[in-house]
Amino acid sequence: SLADVESLRAGIRLDDGMTQPAQVDVLKGAHRKAALECMGIDEVVGAIKQAHADGHALSAGIEDATLFSVTIKEGRKRQVKRMFSAIGHPVIALHRPSFGPLSLGDLSRGAWRALTNEEIELLHAAIDSPASNEGFSIRDDGDDSRG
Repeated sequence: SLADVESLRAGIRLDDGMTQPAQVDVLKGAHRKAALECMGIDEVVGAIKQAHADGHALSAGIEDATLFSVTIKEGRKRQVKRMFSAIGHPVIALHRPSFGPLSLGDLSRGAWRALTNEEIELLHAAIDSPASNEGFSIRDDGDDSRG
């Protein structure tokens, strides 16, 4: 529902605290088709069928499955899946087209390549940026036994 999407946009409480606001868009038309092609339509259909058989899918097929574009500014463990689970919408398939300053571009599915020097510099700049540390804190759990 629209209220569910708005809660993700505002930030949602997970077991490890509030998430930062996320950019969430429902994909329709050409954007939906492009996303499916990028993810691999056959793989998405297979994932939906398996999830439906396991009782986890809300939709019976790809025709009525809702696709979202989600941009987050933090990267907690399984964060996107946990965010959608918290609003009652299990994630059936997930595709990460970019990570920080890196983008897959037109890299084929299953392919890899070495990072360029520019990409390495961008990663270092992202790590060193004060903005990259927003939302992060160091927690002292009182356990000094780790040395």
